[in-house]
Amino acid sequence: MWRLYAIIGGSILLILAGLIAITITWIAPHIPYRQYEMAFLAFVDEWRLVRYDIRHDAYIFLGNTPGIVSFDWSPDGQQLVLVIDNQLMTMDVETGEIQLLYAGEDDDYFLPQWSPDGEYIAFFGSTGDMFDDIKPLRRGYILRDESLIEIPNVSHFLTWLPDSTHVAYVDENLLGNITVFNIETQEKTTISLAITGGNLNWLSDGRLVFWQAFTTTGIEIYDLQRGVILAFVTHPDYNYLSPNVLPDGDRIVVLASDFRYDGSQLHILDMDGNLRQRITQFEYVAYPRWRP
Repeated sequence: MWRLYAIIGGSILLILAGLIAITITWIAPHIPYRQYEMAFLAFVDEWRLVRYDIRHDAYIFLGNTPGIVSFDWSPDGQQLVLVIDNQLMTMDVETGEIQLLYAGEDDDYFLPQWSPDGEYIAFFGSTGDMFDDIKPLRRGYILRDESLIEIPNVSHFLTWLPDSTHVAYVDENLLGNITVFNIETQEKTTISLAITGGNLNWLSDGRLVFWQAFTTTGIEIYDLQRGVILAFVTHPDYNYLSPNVLPDGDRIVVLASDFRYDGSQLHILDMDGNLRQRITQFEYVAYPRWRP
């Protein structure tokens, strides 16, 4: 009799396990990803696009993206804009489908950024080799449908302000200050910040700007209204680069390049600069971006 009970009990456990597996499979797509998911580039024989869940320390590779150099999320978190072989493309995050968005002719394109309202994509272009005797031509671009706005003398990056009508950048002729460009009127204004480096990143309320501090190997945080530095983040063993602020504003992910060894990892910091989590599965990583 006990064998019969054991068989029945085992069958019930198998059925329960199957039901649990089915339930997890059904629930998984509906689990909120906001505040827990990011994407970045990782070098595995070549640069690959990685989708990463910080809760479970788990990742998957997204699509087939040989030649990718940089990317950004759409505001709704459902698409990515990619730069692959000097072409702008979009990818559906769930299906992996890639479509051509824009193909230029002369420039090398980098660092696309989707506007907060989803209407525009800003990106950086450079013509010429950085190591040639001839100074490369650098410019920014604003793309909407088939319309393209060109901004001359942009030094390496463009960053949207929260209103989606202005972009900020460092002008090659005004190094040390931020230039704000109105995409509707094409007027420029200058904010004197005496900043030390690039990779601006704004909070959603527009108060703070984060940047890579080239002279200090850390991340500086600036209050535009008060005109003061609120925090200064550095690490004795890592050079902090490419800060990206979580949309709710309570965490920052940075690229941490190791001083001692040839390699990099990602560090997640709180707003006081305390290290909360490391992402170390890959030897080389780049361009961390929170999923909106």
